[in-house]
Amino acid sequence: MNVKTTQQFINQTHAKSVDLQQRIAELELVSKAIRANSLNHQEAVETSGDLFLRLLLEQQLAQQNQELAHLRAQHERFQRILNESPDWEYWLAPDASWSYCSPSCEPITGYPPESFATDANLLARIIHPLDRALVLHHLQQQQPYRVQFRIYTTNDEVRWIDQVGQPITQADGHQTGFRTINRDITTLKQNEERYRLVVDNTGQALVIMQDCRAVFVNPAGEQITGYTAAELIVMDAQTIIQIIHPDDRDLVLECMHQRLAGQDVVNRYEFRLVRNDGTICWVETINVLIDYHDRPAIQMSFIAITERKHAEQALHESEAWYRALFEKNHAIKLLIHSQTGAIIDANAAASEFYGYPLATLRTMKITDINMQPVDQVFAKMQSAYTERQQIFSFQHRLASGTIRDVEAYAGPIEIHGQPLLFSIIHDITEQKAIEHALRESQAFIERVADTIPYILYVYDLVDQCLIYINREIDPLLGYTPQHIIELGHPAIDLLLHPDDRPKVAEQRTFLPMPAMMPSAQPNFASKSEPEDGAGLTCAKPCLPVLPTVMSSRFWALPTISPSKNALPMRSVSVKNAISVP
Repeated sequence: MNVKTTQQFINQTHAKSVDLQQRIAELELVSKAIRANSLNHQEAVETSGDLFLRLLLEQQLAQQNQELAHLRAQHERFQRILNESPDWEYWLAPDASWSYCSPSCEPITGYPPESFATDANLLARIIHPLDRALVLHHLQQQQPYRVQFRIYTTNDEVRWIDQVGQPITQADGHQTGFRTINRDITTLKQNEERYRLVVDNTGQALVIMQDCRAVFVNPAGEQITGYTAAELIVMDAQTIIQIIHPDDRDLVLECMHQRLAGQDVVNRYEFRLVRNDGTICWVETINVLIDYHDRPAIQMSFIAITERKHAEQALHESEAWYRALFEKNHAIKLLIHSQTGAIIDANAAASEFYGYPLATLRTMKITDINMQPVDQVFAKMQSAYTERQQIFSFQHRLASGTIRDVEAYAGPIEIHGQPLLFSIIHDITEQKAIEHALRESQAFIERVADTIPYILYVYDLVDQCLIYINREIDPLLGYTPQHIIELGHPAIDLLLHPDDRPKVAEQRTFLPMPAMMPSAQPNFASKSEPEDGAGLTCAKPCLPVLPTVMSSRFWALPTISPSKNALPMRSVSVKNAISVP
């Protein structure tokens, strides 16, 4: 039973009690009169012999006694209800004296009822100094009121009291005193304080809406909206509606109206607020219908989700970008589960290349199309996932049964918690065929070059290195081709006599690229030395030949038998040439 109901019940009880007391007093007077009349009439009856009158008077007396007993029982019952109520009630007479004090005062204050009746200043003394003036003012006014204040008990404990005061009036409107009902709300206040601490320190905004106005706002609500609680509470309905984004107002208002009407409505939804500084803030709210100060209200708790919304938008854009990059790209792309080998996803280019519909590809495993043994495939998948290796060469079988050479670029990626490999597949079948043809062609050219009775070598003018020399260098100069190539850049220069090196270097710089070569080529005489030191004069014309790499030139070095026109060859070995200044 709440305070309001208790107050109404006690008012009725008090009125009945007062009425019963008056009726009891009247009946007692009537009973005394009846007894007196009964004696007088008895004498008359005895003299006149009128027995009927005596019986009538005795019946009236019994009836009045019965009614009096009933009224006394009712009075005792109502008095017991007042005495056993957990709320402390006291009545003040018109002269401010105590006419009644319920026993409940002692569990609440520590003082027995008679202490207040004998000490007129006790009530004022136990009221907290900060609340004393307010309470005494209400008692002096003798008007209905309700107030909450603190008192000190006999052991100096502070307790909160919720007091309701009301004048005592008779049926004719005459005021006969003043009564108060005092309820101990200390536990409620402590719970309110705990709740207040939680509400004030939570990051979740809490707003109570009543009649489309804010009647309570916690600090988080101030932070999210940008308004102070005082500013929000004084706003009228039209002003506070403006805080809701125009595109979301219908949603929010409709949900509030349906909830107040008791209809089933979603209690969690998202909408936008226009903050005090004009910025837009996304919030997610949970609404419940509550009773606030004995009237229906809506408790709105919400959190700011603007960053989450931006992240969702970025994720959506990222997924759209990924889809465009993955699905619409012409490169063959697969998403493969790194542990099971299942093909999680594939793009249209993969479907076209392998000859399987996308739906079929997404049910297959990479081992269904990779020609290597399963254990080797998983070993290479593990290498790709740990990034020990990222480029692989495989043979893949198409739906038609055709085997294609592919090069796979694979790297780890995690999507929805799944460890995947993102693989880009290049069909290198034609490239492999071309490389095989080139290798055969190169082998053929090298076999032909090795039969030429001249020293023939390939020199890269850009990288300044010797990349090929035929076998003729061995019988002519006494060095193997591999030995010369391992010497690197200075090999040819070291074989030349120091006096002839500038001419050779000048010739290299002078000669243009093959596409720019003149029809007549200059010839230079140079001297070279075999490893055994025997002099050999060599005429060395520079013959540009179209190379495989355009930055390279082929130089033919024909051997010539010694003649009288030949310059004498100076003996220089490779080892000695390295030390030649």
